[in-house]
Amino acid sequence: MILRIAGFENDIIFDDCTNTRLIIEDHKLFSKILFLLNGIVNNKLKTNEILLLNDKEDYVLPSEMDVIINPTNINLNSKTMLTSLYKYIEKLILHDEDKDFSYKRYIEKINGLLVDELYNLNLDFEYNDDLLVNQYLKSLNVKFTQESISSTFDLLMNYLELVSELNQGIIIVLCNCFNYFDDHQLEELCKYKNYKHINILFIENSYRNLENTYFKTFIIDNDFNEDFVQDD
Repeated sequence: MILRIAGFENDIIFDDCTNTRLIIEDHKLFSKILFLLNGIVNNKLKTNEILLLNDKEDYVLPSEMDVIINPTNINLNSKTMLTSLYKYIEKLILHDEDKDFSYKRYIEKINGLLVDELYNLNLDFEYNDDLLVNQYLKSLNVKFTQESISSTFDLLMNYLELVSELNQGIIIVLCNCFNYFDDHQLEELCKYKNYKHINILFIENSYRNLENTYFKTFIIDNDFNEDFVQDD
């Protein structure tokens, strides 16, 4: 995967089996990059100032990426996550003949109850009798509960577990992690990310050396000079 920032020579290249971070030391530029990425993923902004590309240098769609500005504010019920959940459940039902048959019979029974009540009104009516699985899940407001998750680190790991199960192809830009987690937690995070082959680019505002965890580090310093550091 490639992150390309207008005005800078080097692309930031990352993948699902190595640890890559971008350090932006200038606070204004750091905030601007996060603002642009957040605007793109929420379909509120179209810009060429910053591009997220796949390995073929095709644009990554907002639905194929997620940007976490602050690990404490992770939303397990984001539009991207819930869409992935509904598609996952729908696939499980549709690819199993018994489950698919049971679901259709269930919808028929519900429709039958509604039709009986509508006939009592002595009026003509029409309705859609083919309720898709994802539409049904939306109508039930199916979502994850996260109130019982006790720590920011556990919340992040739960989020990544869901990504690995529901939407492994998603590209994640994870910001400000180094401000919240110690070396051991970051080591566990990176091990899990690489084991599950999750595409993550870390973006931070300052450099921090870690024990037992190695990164490819792209640096844009306060003078907007570019550098690359490979941990030994």
